[in-house]
Amino acid sequence: MRLLLLCTVPRCMLPVLALVAFATLCNTSSAWAQAAPPTRVQPAPDDAQRAKQVEAEQLFLRAAARIDIKDYEVASTLLERSQALDPSSGTLLNLGECYEQRGLTASAYAAFSAARELAVQTGRTDRAEVAEVRVKRLLPTLRRLTIISPSHAPPSLVIKLDGKPVERDKWNQPVPIDPGVHHLEATADAQPAYDTRVPAPEPGAVATVSIPPWTSAPGSMPMSERGIDGQRVAAIASGIAGVAGLATGTVFGLRSQSKHRESDEHCGPTGCRDAEGVALMDNARSAGNVSTVSFVVGGVACAAAAVLWFAPPFGKGKATQIGLGPGAIRVAAQW
Repeated sequence: MRLLLLCTVPRCMLPVLALVAFATLCNTSSAWAQAAPPTRVQPAPDDAQRAKQVEAEQLFLRAAARIDIKDYEVASTLLERSQALDPSSGTLLNLGECYEQRGLTASAYAAFSAARELAVQTGRTDRAEVAEVRVKRLLPTLRRLTIISPSHAPPSLVIKLDGKPVERDKWNQPVPIDPGVHHLEATADAQPAYDTRVPAPEPGAVATVSIPPWTSAPGSMPMSERGIDGQRVAAIASGIAGVAGLATGTVFGLRSQSKHRESDEHCGPTGCRDAEGVALMDNARSAGNVSTVSFVVGGVACAAAAVLWFAPPFGKGKATQIGLGPGAIRVAAQW
């Protein structure tokens, strides 16, 4: 039979505990047995289930010994393992007591609430009443955190608090948290998007954290989902053309410099002295013009490739402009 450890009980609970007073007097340890058996008939456990119950009972007794010496941290770990093996409202009541002794008010509130629900399900009204008193006692002291979800949040968005996912129905409303600093993160498609630390507010207060608007535009999709569509093909083609233009501009730029150096032997400040110098100078100018045009075309093509690659699919954006100006290339996009 699962034991319920002796713990501090408000005076208003004395009538509830009167039913177990005789068992308390007969037990010299810090644990006492519940007086009323469950009202519901439980099916006989199989060997595997019975083994879990035995292990859970042993863990519970070890936790009782740790509570005797006020080692609530170790006792909490043992009770958590016991509860995982064989759920019991009595175990949850003691776990909540350990959490409360450690100052973990939110964890204690969750344990007492779960104990109340399980006790009702198993017909243990005595335990349900004890849990109800503990829940009401903790309510005014709870620290709460409201996580405001981002606008245009993708369906794959996952918000985690201290490494545990926060259920979507708990977004945008205050939830109890334990004292201390908490780790809040929001991810989508396995890519970290938001990461911060949130200190718990004062007892009874509510802190609010708003996750910034999502960086991805509504309707845009990661590469793994979009694939190589026509827009991406155009971006790749523009990128190739841009690289080719820049390469051509570099080659002709070097050629222009070379011809200029060769013409220096035949030309002076006032002009060229022979036909060969004139030809070299013309070649230098022609190569320079080709280099300039190639750099401009290559730069525009590279800019167009970047816009086409990162912009939403055609029809999703509002405007995309690419233009030339005196000594400048202008690329503008909205989405």
